[in-house]
Amino acid sequence: MASSKIGPTQHLPSKDIEASQQTCHVDREKISQPLRKDLVILLQNGAWFLEISSSNDRQLHLSLDKNAAKLLANFVHGSNPAKQIYLTDITDVRYGWKTDVFSENARKKFELRFDVKLKEDCCLSIIYGRQRQSFNLQANDSSIAQTWVNNISFLIDEIRALASSSNKSEWLRRAFKDADKDRSGFLNFSECCRLLNNLNVNIGTQKAAKIFELSYTNSRLDRDKDVLDEKEFLQFYNLVSERTELNAIFQDYADGNTNLSDYSLANFLKEVQGIQNADLHFAQMLIKQHKLQKTKAITEMTLPEFKLMMNSPFFDILKQEHLQVNQDMNRPLSDYYISCSHNTYLMGDQLMGVSSIEGYASALERGCRCLELDLWDGPNSQPIVYHGYTKTSKLLARDVLAKGIKPFAFKFSPFPLILSVENHLSQLQQTIFAQDLRQIFGPSLFWAVEEKAGNTPSLLSPNQLRGKIIIKVTGAKVCSPALQCLINFCKSFPNFEKMEGQKVGQITPCYSVVSMSEIEATTYLKKLPKETRLNPTCQTMMRVYPTATRIASSNFNPVYYWNFGCQMVALNFQTPGKYLEINVGRFRRNGSCGYVLKPDWLLGKIARIPSTGKSNRRTSIGFIQISNNLLDEW
Repeated sequence: MASSKIGPTQHLPSKDIEASQQTCHVDREKISQPLRKDLVILLQNGAWFLEISSSNDRQLHLSLDKNAAKLLANFVHGSNPAKQIYLTDITDVRYGWKTDVFSENARKKFELRFDVKLKEDCCLSIIYGRQRQSFNLQANDSSIAQTWVNNISFLIDEIRALASSSNKSEWLRRAFKDADKDRSGFLNFSECCRLLNNLNVNIGTQKAAKIFELSYTNSRLDRDKDVLDEKEFLQFYNLVSERTELNAIFQDYADGNTNLSDYSLANFLKEVQGIQNADLHFAQMLIKQHKLQKTKAITEMTLPEFKLMMNSPFFDILKQEHLQVNQDMNRPLSDYYISCSHNTYLMGDQLMGVSSIEGYASALERGCRCLELDLWDGPNSQPIVYHGYTKTSKLLARDVLAKGIKPFAFKFSPFPLILSVENHLSQLQQTIFAQDLRQIFGPSLFWAVEEKAGNTPSLLSPNQLRGKIIIKVTGAKVCSPALQCLINFCKSFPNFEKMEGQKVGQITPCYSVVSMSEIEATTYLKKLPKETRLNPTCQTMMRVYPTATRIASSNFNPVYYWNFGCQMVALNFQTPGKYLEINVGRFRRNGSCGYVLKPDWLLGKIARIPSTGKSNRRTSIGFIQISNNLLDEW
């Protein structure tokens, strides 16, 4: 058995703290303070940790490198080279047990195999990379764990601010030096592309190669490869991220001068940006705000300063008011589009993909307000989440609720969260799942019976349901009484015909939710007479999900279903692409809170403008092209 020691002479504290009794919190007051140099030095001095994984019990010394660009994990027993995690790749730092590796089953297996007693208040996880990998650690004591969570969070915030500020050149020089592994002072094309990827700059190889050629001015070779020095790399980066249209605008309004005067800037703001109150004082304020060098002169703006200004949030294509919740949140839930994910637990395809609680954390971080759980009977009477009859991995439902959902449920949006449960559980495990829901979510769980929701003539509003978790269940013909009392708010039907075909005299509640695959929904919606096309979703909610043939977790165009008023169009959040981007754009208009009011014509406020019968038009915005049938009511 491996020792439970951390570091050559240090031991874990003997006090045993059970997860059910210990709540781990990050000290947010510390995170809100400005980063101090002594904190960077503390991280550079490092600390001893124990890595927690399914295959290893490894002691390591974690430290920040001298350039404050990455974390280095030097393992005690022969792992070479050290593990490296770039700070720009880190998406989250968590205190306590909040990853798959710290799930109940995984912890038990680890403790049994390595004779180590894990303690929640000594643990932390670093989430990094596009696949949201986790680096899971246990410190000597809770103060070390919390200090590292706080300080890494500080540093990440500083780097993000630096990357978007006037100090970008210094940040890029530091990144260049860090990428120069052999300290030659040069980077070849492959190394430049790898660094661009680390800096989250996505560009095609062919385009990058052309720009590399333009930047390759000194014609140096290193090991028979063309290379760029630091100055050339800065030029390469600037060309890659260049907005050439800004050069033309600047030259036009500078009228042949090197710099843009305050008078010319005021004209540009009025004529191009439509800011009618842009006088000299306003222009001078912008010049002062975007100065790259310390100077009192506020009557002229250079080209780099102009670009900095135009790339600032003030000139974002999205209206400033849309960055926050700006819509009426007091209307019935059926009046809103709701950001919705499909098989949220999957990180890959539908047959062999990995199931992870990171799928839930990632979806919630992006404003999703309807998550899916496929529930099946698991061992030891514990329900599991996985894609049934496939080789996808399995998760304990309890871990999904406690670690994937609860910590993030209302972190990014205060409005109701819907859990769409596909129920394949036995009566016994349904009861156990219901008990887990109550125990884990407590007062956040919406109890339809207690709230008497079914007795009201219309759905409650997002504001009325703030901070509430709603359970929607499909699948099982008979629910256990314990589970049934939790799902009166969202009663599921597979189609409208079944809902409408209830016994005579039985009133269909407004809380019904109809779930259909994209093919079933398309067939149904096409059959509707034009005069009644808006009726199905005026009060009843409808959820559309990808068809089973989308094995690779691809997505469909959500706009078609939105245009029929479908509130919940479920997409595979793990699959990037234009349809997911359209979904992001849809919900950004209301602060990315996961709820957006349907347009007035779908709410019955105005008549829909009839189609002209003209052929499709194509609108071009920068590099984006969208056909008018995609835009429709946008």
